[in-house]
Amino acid sequence: LNLLYLRPTLQPNNTFPPWQIPDIEYLNPFKTFKKSDTTDVINQKIFLEHRQHYQDSIPIYTDGSKSAAHVSFAVVFPDKTISFTLHSSFSVFTAEALAVLFALEEISDRLQRNFIIYTDSLCVLQSLKSFYPHPHNHPVVLNILDLFNKLALRGFNIMFCWVPSHVGILGNEQADRAAKSEVVPISIGIPVGDLKKHVEMFLHTKWQEQ
Repeated sequence: LNLLYLRPTLQPNNTFPPWQIPDIEYLNPFKTFKKSDTTDVINQKIFLEHRQHYQDSIPIYTDGSKSAAHVSFAVVFPDKTISFTLHSSFSVFTAEALAVLFALEEISDRLQRNFIIYTDSLCVLQSLKSFYPHPHNHPVVLNILDLFNKLALRGFNIMFCWVPSHVGILGNEQADRAAKSEVVPISIGIPVGDLKKHVEMFLHTKWQEQ
């Protein structure tokens, strides 16, 4: 269990009073379709129609990946791909959330104002939508909401949209491949919840080996 270079992330102090919580909704053009009953071709057609409706918004695709080897995330813009690898103790939820956060950070330097962030993580989207202040809120979710608020005040129009994974949606597939490829390591404070779960799993494995 190599924890030498890990540092727990500090809980952000950007707590929101109830009246300042960002009202985040997310699009789901697939909500009336069951993935198990819908072919990839139909899913691609649904997404194409969705993109035609939102063609004025720049698409950004995000993805997080966790395997036995590493944890990583990627963000795909039309003109740029960002990808990083994390310590294996990070959860896939944190990786998915970091992808969204890094998308927002990249957006903040752009001249354009209309964007849609695509993710296949319903958990992240639901965490943003149903957020309520609590001492144990996920720190990356807090940072996403804080940056989203700041960008909205600067006139950015940012939407979120869920997409199913592995159905041939080009941007989502690109993000998936980028997240699973050899990417640059990045040093980020690990959420305490992730670190605790990682240590518990390690101890449980050692106990079973005895």
